[in-house]
Amino acid sequence: MLWLRLTYIVLNVLVALLLAPLLHGIERKVKAKVQNRIGPPILQTIYDLSKLYRRAPIGYSIASWILISMSFSYALILTLLVPTAFNVSLGFTSDLVLVIYLLTSTSVLMALAAIAGASPYSGVGSSREASLVMAIELVIAFIIGTLAVSYGVFTLPKLLPIWDLGFKPSVLGALTLLAILTYIEGLRLPFDIPEAEPEIASGVYVDFSGRILAAALHTHLLRRLLVTSLFIDFLLPREWFYFKLGGYLIDLSIVPYLIIMVLASVIYAVTEALFGRYRIDAALKLLKAMAIMSLGVMVLAFAGY
Repeated sequence: MLWLRLTYIVLNVLVALLLAPLLHGIERKVKAKVQNRIGPPILQTIYDLSKLYRRAPIGYSIASWILISMSFSYALILTLLVPTAFNVSLGFTSDLVLVIYLLTSTSVLMALAAIAGASPYSGVGSSREASLVMAIELVIAFIIGTLAVSYGVFTLPKLLPIWDLGFKPSVLGALTLLAILTYIEGLRLPFDIPEAEPEIASGVYVDFSGRILAAALHTHLLRRLLVTSLFIDFLLPREWFYFKLGGYLIDLSIVPYLIIMVLASVIYAVTEALFGRYRIDAALKLLKAMAIMSLGVMVLAFAGY
C-alpha cells in the first residue's frame, strides 16, 4: 500500500540520520580499544552533532552556508534512492545516473564550501578532497556501469539483490572493488587526507562552526553510510525477511541490515587503527590502479563475461 511504502521511506531517512553518527561512535570506540585507550562514549558523535546544531555559526561566508546546505540536501535525497533500513526507495528508470551524480556532488560542494573559507588550511584540504573525489567517483561510475551492462538495466531496484540475477566474473570483480571502495569513500585512515588534523588542522572543516559544521560532518557520515548500504543492498536478499501481518507485508530486513552495518563498522575501525596516513600522491596512485581495474572489469562486462 502507498501509505506503508511512504512510511518505510520516511523511516529510512530517519534511521540513516541517526545511524550514521551512531556507527561513527562505534568506530571511535572500537579504534580506541584496539589502541588500548578508553575512548569516547558510543553516543558521543550524536551528542556533538546535537550541540553543534543548536549553535549559530561564527564568521562564516554566505557561500559556505549555501554550499553546505546543498550538500546536505543532496545527501538526504540519496537516502530516498538507496535502500537503508528497509527495502524501499523512490526508484525510477536510470536512477543510478542520479545516484552517481549525487554522490559526486556532495563532496564537490563540500570542497567548494571550503574554498570559500579564509583559512589556507581549508584551501589545501579542499584541493585534496577534490582530487580524491574525482578518482573515487570514477571508480564507482565504472563499477555501477559494469553492473548495468552485465544485466542490461540502469535502475537500482532491478539490480537488488544480485543473487536473483546470477553472477558473472565481471560482476564478482565489480563487487570486490566496491567492497574496498566502501572503506576508501569514507575517507578513513589512511585516506583522511582532506582533514589530516595534525597536518592541516582538519582541513576542509577548519572554517566551519555551529550548524554549518554540524551539517558538513553529518553529510560526510551519511555518505559513508550510503555507500556501505549500496554494497549491502547488492548482496542482501531482503525478501527473505518479509512476513505478512493482517494483510500487510512487513519488512524486517532492518535486522540483518543493522547487524551487517555494525560488523562492517568494527572491521573499518580495526583496519583504520592499523594504518598511518597516506600522502596524496600515494593515495591517487592506488585509486588510479583501482580505476584501471574497474575499467578492465567493465570491458569484461561488454564482452559478456
